[in-house]
Amino acid sequence: MKFLHDHKAKIATLTLMFYYAVSLPWLTKYTETEMFFMKKMRIPAYALFLMLAFDTVYWSVVRYHEERPGISYFSAITGWIADHALLLVCGVVALGIFLSTSHMQPLIFLVMLTGIADTGFDKHITGIFFVHILFMILTIVLFHLGIKEQVTIGRTGSDMIRQSLGYIYPLDFHGHFFFIVLMYIYLKKDSFRIPDYLMINLANLLMFELTNARNDFFMIILASTLAAAACLNHEKITGKIRLWMCSVYTVFVTGVPFLLTFLYNPDNAFLHKLNSILSGRLRVAHQVVSETGLHLFGTYLDWVGSGFTGEGMGSDYNWIDFSFVKDTVDYGILFEILFTLGFIYMFYTQIRKKNIYGIIIIAVLLLSSVLEYHTFMPYTYPLTLMMCTAVMTENRDILRIFRKEVRNE
Repeated sequence: MKFLHDHKAKIATLTLMFYYAVSLPWLTKYTETEMFFMKKMRIPAYALFLMLAFDTVYWSVVRYHEERPGISYFSAITGWIADHALLLVCGVVALGIFLSTSHMQPLIFLVMLTGIADTGFDKHITGIFFVHILFMILTIVLFHLGIKEQVTIGRTGSDMIRQSLGYIYPLDFHGHFFFIVLMYIYLKKDSFRIPDYLMINLANLLMFELTNARNDFFMIILASTLAAAACLNHEKITGKIRLWMCSVYTVFVTGVPFLLTFLYNPDNAFLHKLNSILSGRLRVAHQVVSETGLHLFGTYLDWVGSGFTGEGMGSDYNWIDFSFVKDTVDYGILFEILFTLGFIYMFYTQIRKKNIYGIIIIAVLLLSSVLEYHTFMPYTYPLTLMMCTAVMTENRDILRIFRKEVRNE
């Protein structure tokens, strides 16, 4: 255990790199045999995450005991639990989701967050970034070698043929690049310059010719443009950003898809037109939510999308592209509340660090999630791991976050 603690940051980075290496194949056109093997390969990573989480909690309790001389370890444990209400609440909700729906992802996500909580996200993002880059290159190479198959699909009402280059779907190909760009901006920070902007958007334009993934295309332009503009005077810009602004933005962006989903009526000319512009997203989301409802701990639902073949676009198609709506159907209302608060906390950490680039990528990720489904997919897209330090934050520090003096520290 001491070896694990002494080398925790490196072990956590290697574990995360291994985890993404065996999880990212989900984004490709895999066989059932390949996915069975990859799922088995994740088990050692889960075991290591559990050990890392235990280490985080153990040493946190030890520090709690040392800071209060004279109390017993039992009192230290119960006192520590009482002072870490957020971790307890997250654990109860994640367990409730698992018992209600058999969805394990929130529970695994919580263990991952706890495991890296005392090391932070920044120590691991470089390793994660290179795994994603190498995976994208490898997938494209395997496609050109004929080992990974092409998935092509036409856009409704157009002669456009959308290509995936070995990914499970054209949108996943471009979506993966979108997350790579966000990680790149986060890593470059103040050194992000015009050559970076041009390089990213040249690749973005070439990829758009293949995928016709409009949302990811425009979100990449937005993120890179904001990053390029921020380098002109990032300190002044960051100094004007307040947590309440980010909180309002988060709640607004999260709430809009729900509002549109509940209000959708095909007889309303405006909503009917908006649904057409959004490629039927409103109709599908409204239909699914009307039939399944939204529950405290979610519900299990067999999602039918376009998949490998581009089929399934008929009456059986039920895939919700609004991230927050789909996550709420899967994992429940309580999860969505905690997840939204997690995004606000992510903003808070970047404001405290005066990192305008971190603020940009969180803001763009949230905006993208209005029309895409991949916000809560930590097994493929890692940015939500930026919430990691939140779960171990003590009650008094959580309360301090929203006090006025925090903004002026």
